Amino acid sequence: MMSLPTKPSLFGALPTALLMGLTLCIGGCAIPRAGPGPGDFPESPEKTEPAIPLSIVRADRQIIEKLKAVSVDTLSSLGADKPVSDTIGIGDVLAIQIYEPGSNGLFGAGAGGGSGSSGSSVGQFPRLVLNRDGEITVPFAGSLKVVGMTPTEVQKEIEKNLQGKAIQPQAVVSVVQNVFNTVTIGGDIKLPGRAPLSLAGERVRDVINLAGGPMHEPQDVLLQLTRGDQTKTVQLQSVIDSMEENAYVFPGDQIQLTYRPRSVTVFGAALRPSEIPLQQASVNLAQTLARAGGLSDDKADPSAVFVFRFENADALGALADTAARMPNGTVPIIYQVDLSEPQGFFIAKGMEMRDGDMLYVSNTRSVNAAKIGSLIRQFTGVVFDLRGASSLGN
Repeated sequence: MMSLPTKPSLFGALPTALLMGLTLCIGGCAIPRAGPGPGDFPESPEKTEPAIPLSIVRADRQIIEKLKAVSVDTLSSLGADKPVSDTIGIGDVLAIQIYEPGSNGLFGAGAGGGSGSSGSSVGQFPRLVLNRDGEITVPFAGSLKVVGMTPTEVQKEIEKNLQGKAIQPQAVVSVVQNVFNTVTIGGDIKLPGRAPLSLAGERVRDVINLAGGPMHEPQDVLLQLTRGDQTKTVQLQSVIDSMEENAYVFPGDQIQLTYRPRSVTVFGAALRPSEIPLQQASVNLAQTLARAGGLSDDKADPSAVFVFRFENADALGALADTAARMPNGTVPIIYQVDLSEPQGFFIAKGMEMRDGDMLYVSNTRSVNAAKIGSLIRQFTGVVFDLRGASSLGN
């Protein structure tokens, strides 16, 4: 008996077609991932020319030392001298008393003066304001230019001008309203305004406490101090942590507090990618990775930890001469830290993170191979199901 040719089964041919299609897909499609891999970054300037839009620098001890040496604003750079805050300035209000022995002097009762407790004559002038020319007018002593003097010097000047007019005059001068010897504080503070300075010499923290303290946590507040043509901007937390940063304030200083939380963004193969607040004045790379849960054991490539930053050109030396620059003069840079070697952990501990830094941990290459295997398993599972259906069809 001659057997009839069997009709080709659709289900029998389908697995082969699926495997062929899978091969084409894997070869032509991108494997899902959280970001670029190690090979996607430009080579370090040790291997290629640095004149590229985005530069990568392998972080080592020399790089860390350069970054530490970059000049940053500090209040200690303003000097540690104690201010002279007993000088009189424009707008100050003075109270002046002039004493004479006996009651028949220039300021005796007959001349409209008062009497002292020991039978002396007293002339009292409770409110004398320094005008724009820095002068006050004292009866019988005339117009006196006293701006920049201390109360003791003003007393001597008054007594000098009353010689021959009053009987052994003795003047007492006090500042009843201090306008010149003040500091202006505003912004993220509970009681903005002017804070008077005393002869004891106030520091930044003293003035902040006089104004009621900041409205937010110190680690989230920027402090800007302006003195003449100098302006310094620091973290308020650093002023609290360091006595050197808790500088003396001078008459006319202006302090502005600004609420600005700092953070670093962590991407890629960290255990907990997230935005991490910088809650201390100084936070290094090792601390940041720890707060992100560390590297993922089954995903991360420890040799490919990258810090993206807009860097101060002073920190880059010769590289800054050829690297691309932003309009504000900073250089977009990528620092690579190799944590597969022991010294990489010391580098991570020495690299201080800055507000706005982006930290990326690349996947290891084996992760992509595992993803390919997962895709194959998914497709082969479909193939086996179709083969079962094919056998049922036959």
